[in-house]
Amino acid sequence: AALHVEAQEQSGGGDAKLTITLGATNLPNKNRFGHVYPYLAIEAQVGTEAHTDAPLFERSRRTQHVPKTTEPVWETIHTTVADLVHGDINRRLRLRVFDYYLGNNEDELLGYCYTNIHELESLSRSKSFLHLKDPEDEEKPAGKIQCLDVRHWILSVYSTWTYTLHVEVFSRVPGDALSVADTAAGRRRASMQMDVDKIVHHHKQ
Repeated sequence: AALHVEAQEQSGGGDAKLTITLGATNLPNKNRFGHVYPYLAIEAQVGTEAHTDAPLFERSRRTQHVPKTTEPVWETIHTTVADLVHGDINRRLRLRVFDYYLGNNEDELLGYCYTNIHELESLSRSKSFLHLKDPEDEEKPAGKIQCLDVRHWILSVYSTWTYTLHVEVFSRVPGDALSVADTAAGRRRASMQMDVDKIVHHHKQ
């Protein structure tokens, strides 16, 4: 006779994966005779200034610039929550849109806004926007950030063990020579063999 028993264990969840696809609409063109080559910089807050308590940000990601458009859709960013926001989806982010300048000229800031991963995911599901502020006049429209697709998920690892129990049953036959130990054990002996097959499944949640 054989009895099969299966058990499952979840190991450490691992790092949360993150994909971000953003675009923009109605970006200002501050070049009197040229075109806009916009790119997006994503910056995570890492602290505050010692004397002013002003937030400090560090650049986490920067997209490629998209040539000659005020309606860009930037490439999808593939990263992790740990890498982008130090494991905290509620950590404050600053999004800044720049106009890329060729040569040695400094890229021009077109607009900025504040958000976090949790809000970006919510806006992505509702197909909503973030309003950009003009760096010179916050009351002046500077376009919108489109939250096209933002999501994070946890990669979990599951291990499954299958146990196979083999049981041999012996009955007493008249005339057999059985020891005292056999009789005391109820004239039954069993041997067990355990085979463990480990199967690793990747599960996204």
